[in-house]
Amino acid sequence: MMEMYKKYHPNRLSTDANCDGNVYIHPSAKVHPSAKLGPHVSIGSNVVVEEGARVKNSIILDGVIIKKHACVLSR
Repeated sequence: MMEMYKKYHPNRLSTDANCDGNVYIHPSAKVHPSAKLGPHVSIGSNVVVEEGARVKNSIILDGVIIKKHACVLSR
């Protein structure tokens, strides 16, 4: 899915410094600047990613709160 975004909608992928690789962040999501996202991450609407959290290879569904220093990884 993220490769399709990269090919057909690259403007939808985040270019923030805390993002590595293909990362989509819904406009209503709140991501702390110290959080680390990517590669291959999609953040849904109204998601909150708190300080120091790490998300990699994951789809985060709408309304999820990822607490401080949490680690969400998928293979």
